[in-house]
Amino acid sequence: MKGERLAMKKIFLVFLILILIFSVLGCSSGSKKDPEYTYKWGTTANSVSAFNFIVMGAEEDPPQPVYSGLIVPPFAAVSYGINETVMGIAVYTYLNGIPVRSNYAVDSTNGIMSVAGPNNEIDIFMPKKTGVLPVIARYNEYSLTISVHVYWAYTINGLTYVDLDTMTVYPDGTNPAVDILFGGANFKALYGYQALHYDTVLSTVTAAPGGNYRILDFNQEYWAAYYDNVSKSIIKTSEGKYVKLCFLSQGSLGTTFCFWISDTNGIFSH
Repeated sequence: MKGERLAMKKIFLVFLILILIFSVLGCSSGSKKDPEYTYKWGTTANSVSAFNFIVMGAEEDPPQPVYSGLIVPPFAAVSYGINETVMGIAVYTYLNGIPVRSNYAVDSTNGIMSVAGPNNEIDIFMPKKTGVLPVIARYNEYSLTISVHVYWAYTINGLTYVDLDTMTVYPDGTNPAVDILFGGANFKALYGYQALHYDTVLSTVTAAPGGNYRILDFNQEYWAAYYDNVSKSIIKTSEGKYVKLCFLSQGSLGTTFCFWISDTNGIFSH
């Protein structure tokens, strides 16, 4: 009797295990993959002639690269100084690779949402302050929070000597606090600079890179563009800090760049 009961228990245990396996397989085969809700960022100047916009027709594939909501756009520059060119983040959303028109929300104290393009098909976040600010994109029941890094922007015109630690403009380079001489979309760096690759996403630079920093004295004949691609650079300052700097635009009002200053250890807050 004991042997029969033991055999029955084993058969019953095997039966339960088989039921469990088939249940798991059935659930797995019947489950659906969650939709992939993604976005693409772009930039635009707050002017009649926008740039870096990709206006997409219905028959076109989504432009590349397409980022998930965990990736942060490179910059959005707020106004600083006078005659500045204010930048914004243009947002394009996709569901499973298909372009969709989302609804966007942003705290009004952080900035505003605007539109651009021939048919107002491009949504733009125009920030009011610096920091890492959230933009929420909604499509049907899906919601995606987009974190945008916002840096200072400044416009200079003509030859301009600047102390980057305090953003003080000097008439010449005799003051020891002066870090940089701008000449259009170019510069000389008294305490050293290092060019970043043009593909570098500015917000991914969280610490000043080591290595050689080239020094260009203000009296030297050559400018940084002679040596390197300087659209994005790390600049050393007189106070031992670092500045990540990106040129944005150049026009009749001058040259605009966005920037952010590190702490004394070369660490950027964002």
